[in-house]
Amino acid sequence: MEAYNFCQSCGVPLDREDILGTERDGSGSTKYCKYCYAEGAFIEPGMTLEQMKTRARIQLEQRHMSESVIQQVILTLPMLGRWLSGQPHNSGFRTHIL
Repeated sequence: MEAYNFCQSCGVPLDREDILGTERDGSGSTKYCKYCYAEGAFIEPGMTLEQMKTRARIQLEQRHMSESVIQQVILTLPMLGRWLSGQPHNSGFRTHIL
């Protein structure tokens, strides 16, 4: 299974073991973070890409990120595997992003 540098749903860096989501067998996901994915499923399966963009903006603004950083993240989201997979824009996401 291929490992990714960023969550393929929200873009959070997957640079620490404690940030990884979990598969059904309890192992760490190589594609998704713990805010998006747990026990082999998306946490909020009905979330749309537009909702993810809004959530990302809110979280980044709370962290006092510049507008250019926020725009870069928002523009990157549609290119992540979750949104390119052909699934009906279902993505999980808890309130902790980035």
